[in-house]
Amino acid sequence: MDTSTLYIIKALILPPGINILVILIGYLFLKKSAVLGKVLIVTSVFTLYLLSTTYISHELAKKVETKKPLPPTLDKNTDRQAIVLLGGGRYVSMPEYGEALPYANVLERIRYAMRLQRQTGLPLLITGGSVFLKTESEATIINRVLEEDFQYSAKWLETESKSTAENAQFSFDILQQEKINKIYLVTHASHMKRAASIFKDTGFDVTPAPTIFYSAGKNSPIFTKLLPESDSLELSRNMLHEMIGHHWYQFRYQE
Repeated sequence: MDTSTLYIIKALILPPGINILVILIGYLFLKKSAVLGKVLIVTSVFTLYLLSTTYISHELAKKVETKKPLPPTLDKNTDRQAIVLLGGGRYVSMPEYGEALPYANVLERIRYAMRLQRQTGLPLLITGGSVFLKTESEATIINRVLEEDFQYSAKWLETESKSTAENAQFSFDILQQEKINKIYLVTHASHMKRAASIFKDTGFDVTPAPTIFYSAGKNSPIFTKLLPESDSLELSRNMLHEMIGHHWYQFRYQE
């Protein structure tokens, strides 16, 4: 399945796409079966509301973010051999910078990866290709940020991958040449369960190094947990994406 087709499928099976689709189906059913049509519409709207609440989005995050954080301070005497940092998207054009830059959430991963690197002294591999456009890879863009803002350059750049499975396989191909398989894996806590599983199946001995735990909640009044918010809908979508992605990987590669 090519990347564009997969992108369209995800847009249709995840909120709000799935909700809009069900509402349209319900509308079409109104003439043939008014009861069924109304049930579909009301159910879809109510589900969309629930997924837009802080309460539901954080409950979903708790089910996804199952890997515990590392201690704030790490010992340099570790058996790990390298740090692998996963890319996660980029802005194609940032006119105020005059170049492409990683998404804001990728900067969260970058900062944490550099924290680990400075504590352990381990070399860094950045993995991430160019998903849609034939432009410079995510790994190249991230490394440029490291050089300009952290005065550090990654030892290895994996620039061809377009998915987490390819992140793992292509990174393994690079590090296997150096006889390295014991790694710290850096990505968001919400992505770590799926990513760690894929990297382990590829042949890595993985120590998860998750960052940004959405399940910890945010500093807001209790009554706001049932108010609809666009941020909460986006978080719910991302958590459902990780749940579906984890099961899809198991179905496709582990049967």
